Amino acid sequence: MVIHAAVLLAAALVAPSDEIHVAKDWLVALRSTMHGGSTASDVERVLSLYADDVVYEHPRVGMRIEGKADVRQGMLRFLGAYAGGPEDVRFEVADLRSAPGVVVVDLQVSMKTRKDDGIADVQRRQLLVVHVKDGRITRVLDHW
Repeated sequence: MVIHAAVLLAAALVAPSDEIHVAKDWLVALRSTMHGGSTASDVERVLSLYADDVVYEHPRVGMRIEGKADVRQGMLRFLGAYAGGPEDVRFEVADLRSAPGVVVVDLQVSMKTRKDDGIADVQRRQLLVVHVKDGRITRVLDHW
């Protein structure tokens, strides 16, 4: 029984690193969609990390988007909202934790967005809960 428990413990310790790897790749890809020069191909890079039936939720505004196609439409609509270049988008990870199947990211985001009267510097703290299964993101809970 002790050997069996050790094998289970070893498996549990190895699995989260895969989820963390996926989450880090996702953050890099997501950052590339948040500046004035972002393109549809940047959005596709993010989507390549999602399962086809991904669910994106933003509880504060009551938003729930189901499926990669609908997430794509939402992300493409936001491309024109960003300003500045890649150097103007900063993601500072304050904390990153994982458990089997989930990664939680505490993130400070800085970027530039377009406003009616010009460009605004935006800074916000986000708490992201990212569910991963079989190397693909299946659900994102976006709190900010």
